[in-house]
Amino acid sequence: LKNATALGLTSSAATLDEYGDRYIVAGALTSEGAGVPGQALVLQTSSDNRTFSDTALGAVTGADGAFSISARPRSKTYYRVRFATTGAYLGAVSSAIAIVPRAKVSNPVAPSIMYRFSSRTVYGYLWPRHTSGSTSAVRLYRYRRVNGAWKPYGYVKVSVRNYSDHSKYSASLRLPYTGRWRLRAYAPADSAHAATWSSGYDYVTVR
Repeated sequence: LKNATALGLTSSAATLDEYGDRYIVAGALTSEGAGVPGQALVLQTSSDNRTFSDTALGAVTGADGAFSISARPRSKTYYRVRFATTGAYLGAVSSAIAIVPRAKVSNPVAPSIMYRFSSRTVYGYLWPRHTSGSTSAVRLYRYRRVNGAWKPYGYVKVSVRNYSDHSKYSASLRLPYTGRWRLRAYAPADSAHAATWSSGYDYVTVR
């Protein structure tokens, strides 16, 4: 007679702080309330919380039945852990948790000098790769120095295209007033990523 098991996670759903962050899927395998040591577990993933597939990642339970598995999602991913039936124990599957990473958007790159009646190209980069041709993946926010403070002038949408293993964003931009401006990129939240800002600004003098 095989012993029944329970597979529980101590990790919970989360949004990662930065693109490329790792997340630890942790929990314990138990039988009748006691930890089950020395058992192999497999990490499973899903994009829709319905169909799960085994990954190459896994762990072996410790003396108290505890385990931890390090994962690095590039888009919203549902994780759960599977324990296969053995000679002594029945298999079990944990509940699933959703992990949402942020995209990464670089600071915009603009000419240091622009003229109010001329448009110039502003560009930057976006990780991971987004749909080529999209105009919703990145926004370019504009701020003008007025009376010692940065006054916002809204944003313009930019297009993205494939660039190596990520995306390049670009826009033809005209700034309507002379003076000092700064630009910052923003990647809105989508179904696969949390929203994120570029780490800094690029500065332009308009003549």
